[in-house]
Amino acid sequence: MITAGPSDVMLAKHAERWLYDWLLRNKIELDEYQPVVLHAKVAAGDGEWFTIGSYNIINVSAYSGIELNLDVYNPELSLNTEQVIDDLVVKDCLPVTITNHARSKNI
Repeated sequence: MITAGPSDVMLAKHAERWLYDWLLRNKIELDEYQPVVLHAKVAAGDGEWFTIGSYNIINVSAYSGIELNLDVYNPELSLNTEQVIDDLVVKDCLPVTITNHARSKNI
């Protein structure tokens, strides 16, 4: 999972990082994207499909926000998207581990 590193809403950043303990305990690989504030979401599944957009899984997005995701079923494009995501992790993300997350909470 890639989450935003920098944030323009620190309350949201602290809430997000509060979930890191649970994610890490459940063996979910976690990386923070560093170059810019991140709002868009991308998820890819099984080399078959992906979804991309800005939709948040909250009632505000469903009923009063102007949020949209595009779901694409195209194996070739999906594999390409997965490769782009893998490259982003290597190039632009910092890994979050139990050790460095625990250390950051004590600062």
